[in-house]
Amino acid sequence: MMKKLAMLLILCSHYAFADSVLTGVIQNVEAGDYFHVVIKDAKGKEHSFFLGNHKSFDPLVAKPNAYKGKKARVHWHSVEKNIPEAGGKMKIEEATSIEILAK
Repeated sequence: MMKKLAMLLILCSHYAFADSVLTGVIQNVEAGDYFHVVIKDAKGKEHSFFLGNHKSFDPLVAKPNAYKGKKARVHWHSVEKNIPEAGGKMKIEEATSIEILAK
């Protein structure tokens, strides 16, 4: 019984922290206090994500204009972070990794 309960808790915790995925076209990479990537989905809606610390963002940050108009798959999650420039903790959409896709 305990073994089954432990497995259930592991499965539930995996889904509770699992990333969402969005595929779309990179519209812009914005730099300010933090880097953001703006992705337009298939329905034409734009989504803005704070960039996390994953190495997949390095080329995007180094040469943002080279990636405008490229199709990409963004892994992301909603998370509460301390954003001092916004006055403290706030819930944000944070990209955890990005894949540039062939069109």
